[in-house]
Amino acid sequence: MKLAPKLELEKFSNWEETGDELRSIEATNLSKEQLGSQALGNARTEVLSAIEGVHWTRYSLGKALEAYRAYYKADRGWMEAAAVIARSLRCDNRTVRNIIRDYHGIKTLPENVIEAAHSRGINLARKKFFPLTKLIHDEIGSAPELSDEAAGKVIDKVIQIPTQKPSKDEPFVALTRDESARWKVRMKIRTALNNIETSRKLAELVVALEEEMFAVWGQTEPVTVTITPRPSSLTLDGRKRKN
Repeated sequence: MKLAPKLELEKFSNWEETGDELRSIEATNLSKEQLGSQALGNARTEVLSAIEGVHWTRYSLGKALEAYRAYYKADRGWMEAAAVIARSLRCDNRTVRNIIRDYHGIKTLPENVIEAAHSRGINLARKKFFPLTKLIHDEIGSAPELSDEAAGKVIDKVIQIPTQKPSKDEPFVALTRDESARWKVRMKIRTALNNIETSRKLAELVVALEEEMFAVWGQTEPVTVTITPRPSSLTLDGRKRKN
């Protein structure tokens, strides 16, 4: 599954060099049967495509890396391959391991659920969104399949869960009225800007606000505002931890 927006990686032009290095490591560490397998070539190509591609998510990269790693029986061979991949991604070996780990954390979810979350600006394969994964699992239960529409409803329901009153045993507290109202505004903004490129989100939001201020608020004079991005008292899935 290849999903937009792109993974936070630059597009590199080292496909051939990385491919040659991986083939060299394979020749030293894999069996003759594996080396002659078309499946191995496909797995390597998937990894190279993930490195070079602009429409691959962290989930997709983790999936490709996990499939390719399966060919290495000895840790040493995989460590060498992971080092080559890390260099191509301009990261360290630990990041490669983390990408695979994060993929493992969500691979049991239906792919259309992962896609529905991604379309709403929620990349479930990132550690900061892990709290949502358990909520999604609980919501899906043992349902064998979900339609795309049902998958979207699951995500929409889960991201609204913070508005419910938590039990005394949970490590979260109920939101105040202002916090709940602000969270709902954030969700509306997030949903509205889902399909707009990140580089254009702020500009589109400003234009929409200008028109809304004029048409609905009656504001006609220019307003100068300094916007300073800051952390919220809420978690990324909209809950507030107990102090």
